[in-house]
Amino acid sequence: MSPHADTNAYRRSKRDIAFGLITIIISTVICLLLAEYGLRWYQRSINNSSAGDPGLLRYDSRLGWKLTPSWQGRHRHHDFDVRYSINKYGYRGHFPEALLQNNRPRIAVIGDSFSFGLGVNDDETFTARLNRQEPDIDFLNLSVPGYSTDQQLLLLKASHRRVDADEYILFVYLGNDILDNMLSWPLQVEQAKPMFVLDENHRLILNNVPVPRTPKPAVLHSQTLMSVVFADSLKDYQSTSFLSNSQLWKRLLPPQATVDRVAVFAILDRRLRAHKELMQALLSDMHDYVKSHHRRFQIALLSGRSFVLAPNSYSAYFQDYVRLFIKEVGVELNIPVIDVAGHMRDMRSSASNKWYYPNEGHLNKEGHQIVSDIVMKALERDKLTVAD
Repeated sequence: MSPHADTNAYRRSKRDIAFGLITIIISTVICLLLAEYGLRWYQRSINNSSAGDPGLLRYDSRLGWKLTPSWQGRHRHHDFDVRYSINKYGYRGHFPEALLQNNRPRIAVIGDSFSFGLGVNDDETFTARLNRQEPDIDFLNLSVPGYSTDQQLLLLKASHRRVDADEYILFVYLGNDILDNMLSWPLQVEQAKPMFVLDENHRLILNNVPVPRTPKPAVLHSQTLMSVVFADSLKDYQSTSFLSNSQLWKRLLPPQATVDRVAVFAILDRRLRAHKELMQALLSDMHDYVKSHHRRFQIALLSGRSFVLAPNSYSAYFQDYVRLFIKEVGVELNIPVIDVAGHMRDMRSSASNKWYYPNEGHLNKEGHQIVSDIVMKALERDKLTVAD
């Protein structure tokens, strides 16, 4: 074979290799793009999969909304298919038939959708589990989905005469309660709500009552936890590239904060000053009201999934900031605080991935069991302390 033929064969071989590599690269890119498109479509379908029987909530001129007495219905989502039962008093689950006859101790749980038990059946909520763990005490679930601390304060005052609990445990959700207290329309609810402001003497003044029925303004639909908490404080640190918004990339490499915890806390110190003042005033008023009726008051802290499973995310930093602040308030006001969120993070293991629904985000039945166990241990320690 001539040298010229060898050269041509070598060139053809190089072209074939180059063509093969280009084909592989193009095919890989196309497959990745198709996978990304498929994941985005799948995520949108999951986000839109929530469907519940109508009537669970109804308008209330003072509270914004409340649970409908004697309602029963089904709630379906990609992650679950469950049923809710509202008793004749307008709260979830079993209440003593002779509610006004104080035959044994009562502990009332007040909170939002996490305490209500969104995504689990009636007998799977941590309140129901506490009733089974401690049958000599009636645990009453007064929680309402979407409520923030201001509505919970109003609910406690409105329901105390009927419920007449010996103790009230306010379950603060670290993910948005402190933010929603400052908003006429909560971040994740379409209905307006009441809200308190502080006057020049630091007294609580109730506004937005009667609560308007007007639809949520369109401009507020774009609000997110990140936009309300940080606004543009992180704009110099956050990427707007395709990868940063890729569903595929998020699954391969979960997002991490690009600003350290100390810097984030400094931002939150500046941006949440008014939120903290209002939150402390609400907790103080709730505590004073309960004490004035010679009852006990405690706070419990519940977190979202990121606080436990993604501790180095911005959401986790924010929740940790709120958690530490409320613990400080508890010390200052002499209010016991059950740090459920902190205990769940300390217990984090491979099992902790099973405590929250992977897409919807609320606690599942295993998560409610963990919360029940933590609260029960705290109440047992409290009884020993009182006995001593």
